[in-house]
Amino acid sequence: MKRILITLLTCTCLYSCSKNDDGTTPDSRNESYKAGNVVTADEAVMYTNNGVAIHDQAIIKDYVTRRGVLSDYVFDKSTADASMFTAYTLEFSDAKHTVIGNTKAEIVDKSDSLILMAVLDSAVTPAGQKSWSDSLMDMVNKNGPLAECPSYYTDPCSYRKKYPLLIADSNYYIPYVVATITTNVMIPTQFGVSMDYSVYTHKRGETMLFDKSMVSKLGRTLPYVSGSLTYLLQSNDTLVVQTLRQKMVKQ
Repeated sequence: MKRILITLLTCTCLYSCSKNDDGTTPDSRNESYKAGNVVTADEAVMYTNNGVAIHDQAIIKDYVTRRGVLSDYVFDKSTADASMFTAYTLEFSDAKHTVIGNTKAEIVDKSDSLILMAVLDSAVTPAGQKSWSDSLMDMVNKNGPLAECPSYYTDPCSYRKKYPLLIADSNYYIPYVVATITTNVMIPTQFGVSMDYSVYTHKRGETMLFDKSMVSKLGRTLPYVSGSLTYLLQSNDTLVVQTLRQKMVKQ
């Protein structure tokens, strides 16, 4: 009889240890996070044709000042005001699913340094009218529609919005990107004198990862139609990009 009681007690203890204190299994994370007040900023970098990098902060600061977007960048310090960015709360429902704010998502990729989440509902986003600088800006987002749908402009595909989450020192961080792109070309005119034409696009602190490989696209040959004539124009492209990250705090 004593042996039977010992066996029963052992089995009960083993079963109890396989559960967490709240009755959930160890695979169910049920962790909630909110954005903290600390946003760390890397130095802004300027890229020109063929991906040439410029790190001189005075030159970059002058450029974004002339574009009227200085307040969206961080200079002369390594932290940024958290109110500049649209943060979100994050809940790990289980090992596979999350809730980003009020949006349900799932983990589609994970490594020691990154978690990539995709919203459950997909959508077809019409490309609409794109300027020359818009088409470059769409390449900045490493996990944007172009990454999954090369025909994004001619035949928009169904795309699930992605949310990357960085992992470092056992902490989670929301990555942000601030970017400004200018495309400058000389357009032929009927008077025989080329006209200097410039267009720019700015993106302020969106949650994404910067796809550095896109800088090789700077300096393009662009078709320009004027009446019955088509010209091939050489563009001078300039990209300024700054990456930032906001630490998530466990609730």
